[in-house]
Amino acid sequence: MKRIIIVLLALLLLLACQPTPEEEIVVNKQDETLEQKLHATTIPATAETTEPGADAVQTGEPEARRGQTFPAHWNDTVAVTDRLTVTIDAPIVTRADGVYPVYRTRERDFTDAEVLSILNALLPKPVKRLSGAETKEMIAVQIENFNEEAARWQEWRARGCPEDARPDGEELTDEMIKVILNEYAEQLRLAPERDEEQPVSAFDPSLLRAVYKLENGKTAIVVASDRTIAFSIGSGILYTQAEYERDLQFPAEAEYDVNAWKPVTLSREAAEKTLWETLDRIDVAGFAIVSAQGANVIGIDGRSSEASGWLFTLARDYGGYPLAHQAQADGRIKYAEGDGFEANAPIPKEVIRVMISEDGVVDFTYGGVKQIVRIENENVELLPFEEIRQRAINGLKYGFAGYGVGENYTADFTVFKAVLTVYTLRIRNEDDYYEMPCWLLLFEHTLSSGDYTVGEALGKQYRALVINAVDGSIVNPKLGY
Repeated sequence: MKRIIIVLLALLLLLACQPTPEEEIVVNKQDETLEQKLHATTIPATAETTEPGADAVQTGEPEARRGQTFPAHWNDTVAVTDRLTVTIDAPIVTRADGVYPVYRTRERDFTDAEVLSILNALLPKPVKRLSGAETKEMIAVQIENFNEEAARWQEWRARGCPEDARPDGEELTDEMIKVILNEYAEQLRLAPERDEEQPVSAFDPSLLRAVYKLENGKTAIVVASDRTIAFSIGSGILYTQAEYERDLQFPAEAEYDVNAWKPVTLSREAAEKTLWETLDRIDVAGFAIVSAQGANVIGIDGRSSEASGWLFTLARDYGGYPLAHQAQADGRIKYAEGDGFEANAPIPKEVIRVMISEDGVVDFTYGGVKQIVRIENENVELLPFEEIRQRAINGLKYGFAGYGVGENYTADFTVFKAVLTVYTLRIRNEDDYYEMPCWLLLFEHTLSSGDYTVGEALGKQYRALVINAVDGSIVNPKLGY
């Protein structure tokens, strides 16, 4: 079903000539003008601090700041073509204290002390370290899964190779199946019955990969690099509520058996309590939750659930609403690959992802760790809202001018939220980054013909237009500035 609709969209969205915008569209502007603005006189702040981690967000209320007024709601209609309209019907989300700092940040490596702090928090002793060798039981599961895949190809050939029923992936010929099964048989013969266990008195932060056996008999896997550390109970795969609901809608495309899904019975409040207690033990502060949703850990067989609970995504809060770093808290924004205005810049995002089940932490990843080099401006001067509004309208016209819509179709794009937040931008020709105020216009779109709406069949697509709030330039999501 999905493939058919995608093909339909490809046929309908034909490139059209781009009209000349009413004023110049400034893209990727990172020059001396921006530097001058960043180091101009700091606006007196009404708040006492601009330290990362401050919780000050408001929605839908007017804000007066240094003589500027941001409306509570933004309403505009932008006619790109006679069949393509962008409607702005968006509450405006800003910081309640009106403070917008600019930080210069830089990637850094984890210290040994930080790695040990994480391991000690997530792996309560006593534990035993395993060699990580594949046991006979593990290989037997791999053989079972391979036999199922081989059977699908053999059945397909027995039916005369119908193209509409061709299994996914590279074809497994009978000769290939024979060779692979012989290799598995040899691996099974040589594999140990059990993994070797060694008692652990102290963790080694230099280990890039380690497997531990917990006191309750479960297995924990730790994978580390200079800037990322990941922990999981077992070798299952995270399966979110959103993915589960998508697979219910498109069962033919489902990666896992939807019947394996276990309803989440743990309350979000209880899960959050465990989350913050865990981060406190690790001694990590200054993060805010940007996404929370139900999730399962699906076994490697794809047909069973090993745990159910809440999956939290947290991002470093540099004194702003941390939406831009990963995802919209209400789950509406999805950052997809490809063209468009998605907030998908090739920048490291300092993000912590934690899944909490009834038994505690079952999955933990912390990556993109950064350090604050300096505060460039404690409360930078922003462009007036009316100027941002005009830049946004022209940016939307210019950006959507390339979407030609078929004669019998109309395309509707709706900006449903406008957020003034601290956003990560690359500094051109440098290795550092700015954490600085930007406007994010979050929008959804549908394609319609009469009573049929393609967008509803696909699930609405969400994107974001990002505007530098200091110099008004449109941020290129592929370049990160």
